Amino acid sequence: VNRQLSSGNLALSGALQSALDEIAKKAATNPYKGITSVISRTAMAAPPGGPAEYQFPAAAVGESTYGLPGWTRQADILRPLAPILSVRDDTFTIRAYGDARDKKNNILATAVCEATVQRTRDYLDPTDSADLATYPTSTQNRTFGRRFQIISFRWLAPGEI
Repeated sequence: VNRQLSSGNLALSGALQSALDEIAKKAATNPYKGITSVISRTAMAAPPGGPAEYQFPAAAVGESTYGLPGWTRQADILRPLAPILSVRDDTFTIRAYGDARDKKNNILATAVCEATVQRTRDYLDPTDSADLATYPTSTQNRTFGRRFQIISFRWLAPGEI
């Protein structure tokens, strides 16, 4: 997530870190107010000693208490989840079965197929941008959402079922 800092610099952070930073903006919801009240340097202040002290002065910008115990970071939340966390997968395998029957309901033939389908980032109706952050304007996109592509299709032999 890109976000603009009060200093005018652009900061990169994940969704969780952005949410943590957002709640810290308001005094009523700031979970770090106890920590930051102890330290005199405030958020986005210039580094002590001036820029000459650092090869990359932008690296020193921010709360001097960041990372202390009691200061929750995105990594603190995700680390315990790492063993069970997985990336969202938008690829699905779908199997379908069909049969042909006679008038007495006897099965004459059967068929099983398998399709691999992938959800894309594009909407079904291209009038809405794939990067749209709000609710889609197109009725078709509100009903059906994103476009799916068939990646592969095959008929399965009885031994593969």
